[in-house]
Amino acid sequence: MKKSLFLMLCLSATTLLFGQKASIDLSFTAVSGTQYQQLDSIKITNLDQGADTCLYWNDTVLTLTFNVVGIGENTTGDAKIMVDFPHSNGSNFLLQVFNPAHDNGMLSVYDCMGRECAKVSLDRGRGWYSFRMAAGRASLYFVSLFVRGGKETVKLINTGHSSQTNCHLTEFSFTPSGTGDLKSQILTGFPFSPGDSLQYKGYANNQEVMINDNPSTSENYTFQFQGPCQGVTAFTYGGQVYNTVEIGTQCWMKENLNIGVMVNSLSTGSSHSDCSNNGIIEKYCYNNDTANCAIYGGLYDWDEMMNYSTTPGIQGICPAGWHLPTDLEWCTLTIYLDSTVNCNTYGYSGTNAGAKLKESGTAHWSSLNTGATNESGFTALGAGYRHFNGDFGNLTLNTNFWTSSESAAMLGIARGLNSSSSSVNRNDYDEALGVSVRCLRNN
Repeated sequence: MKKSLFLMLCLSATTLLFGQKASIDLSFTAVSGTQYQQLDSIKITNLDQGADTCLYWNDTVLTLTFNVVGIGENTTGDAKIMVDFPHSNGSNFLLQVFNPAHDNGMLSVYDCMGRECAKVSLDRGRGWYSFRMAAGRASLYFVSLFVRGGKETVKLINTGHSSQTNCHLTEFSFTPSGTGDLKSQILTGFPFSPGDSLQYKGYANNQEVMINDNPSTSENYTFQFQGPCQGVTAFTYGGQVYNTVEIGTQCWMKENLNIGVMVNSLSTGSSHSDCSNNGIIEKYCYNNDTANCAIYGGLYDWDEMMNYSTTPGIQGICPAGWHLPTDLEWCTLTIYLDSTVNCNTYGYSGTNAGAKLKESGTAHWSSLNTGATNESGFTALGAGYRHFNGDFGNLTLNTNFWTSSESAAMLGIARGLNSSSSSVNRNDYDEALGVSVRCLRNN
């Protein structure tokens, strides 16, 4: 009777497991404007399980397989069995087993009838053990780990065909572990369960676009890249190459302006400029370090940027054929990205225009970088600022861009982005403040 009941439970588990979809395919394509765009690579990160993998052109489909994934049950302590896929397939499995104790443990494999068909001792103490498991003729196996202070059992579905009757285990590696957190151990393969939060980053032509999703079925994703401006892909100004990006009806420089000679910013405790109207373009570099200008561009006070004019929309220190965007032109950009932006008020507004303008990741932003997707291709960096008293601050935390508009004498209007916000900030600042500059192509 007990044997029959156990067999019924095994058949029930087998039916349930085989009823699940064996795999899902994640397919990726890209467009630039309305044209097909060839992807260079795609990085996929499982945000829930802390793992990532990459696809490289022309491989743009990731298959996540479930019929080889052990389904954990009866788990206690830090004992852990991981099925390493996509390397596992059919009737051959790669198992990674964590023994959290310094004592020996035991790994056993049972078929659906409860018969032990393989057993191996974990006799090297605490650490990760890797095994190859070759299945026999049974369709379902139970792999059980028994260690001091913990145990785990997983089920494995045998979808292959084997001529051998019994399964067997072969150890091929051991990695000792100290007393650190189990989660700090690095596993190969790409662990995934339906509904996990995945982040996809597509790369093409030095651009990056990010998509987030929680797939449970096969999905087709399209990365929307912003193409270069018609007729102007890149240009050189002052010995530096600037790329272009078309956003809506506007053509923007894709990098912060970095023209001029660096002047040292002196901290005086009061508002002042260390630049002067001497016919030479002058800039600040964060912390008075030219290496920061090479990465984040120059920081300019409003008068220097305007070439000591007060006319909105003039060329200023921009190259020929380009000009300094007005407050209204910045408004056009932000509303194109987010229709909820209120351009007539100060402070943060809208819900995600800032996220679409910020470079994603943490290379040039703090670990927060809330919502950043760089969907626009604008690639704003956390350049910080030169305070009007001469100090520097907020590198990787925020950035501001001057407009060529004033709200009052000695108060210039700027647009700001913050690492902890997806919105865009509109504010006016003392014109001695040093912030970033982007130029806009003339119509």
